Amino acid sequence: MAHWTEPARQLPVYGSFDVVVVGGGPAGIAASWSAAKHGAKVLLIERYGFLGGMGTAGGVTNFAGLYGIRQGHYDMSAYKCVADQMLRDVGVEILFHAWAAQVHAEDGRIQALFVETKSGRQTVLASSFIDCSGDADVAAFAGVPFEVGDGLGSGLYPTTMFRIAHVDSEQALAAVGEFQAINLLMKKVQAEKPGHYQFPR
Repeated sequence: MAHWTEPARQLPVYGSFDVVVVGGGPAGIAASWSAAKHGAKVLLIERYGFLGGMGTAGGVTNFAGLYGIRQGHYDMSAYKCVADQMLRDVGVEILFHAWAAQVHAEDGRIQALFVETKSGRQTVLASSFIDCSGDADVAAFAGVPFEVGDGLGSGLYPTTMFRIAHVDSEQALAAVGEFQAINLLMKKVQAEKPGHYQFPR
């Protein structure tokens, strides 16, 4: 692989905070809200132009993704608005269209986070950083040991959730019953199969 040396440059400091949270999904929303509620000056960094993570950008319209088709779902657009308002109500500053690019750490502690934004690379300073990126990006940049998958070659279970239109709901719900027998058989085979359990999440 070829390499290119990036010239040294001074980066503008976006701001200094008590807590910086990377990732605006459910974990990032909860972490930001909780920190701000306890009096911290908080910045939430989110790569998209809205909050919600997999609950909005990923189109997963129920929490945990383990519920049946008859369970209630939520409106993704409403979720974006409510999450945004919740955080603004407690004073969280949100930086959209930005993502963590690297960190500067000293003595095992992050001193600064380098963030790519629409205005170019900037530096964010904080006393504490919370990694809610979903992929442990900040932790990996900081040199924290990590594992990929379960150690047996399996990674994250792929989603089987999607959104379609013009569906006959009654007919679709009736068809679900036909698959219950197959579903139970599959679970029986998985339960009796030697090795480790196959959890969907």
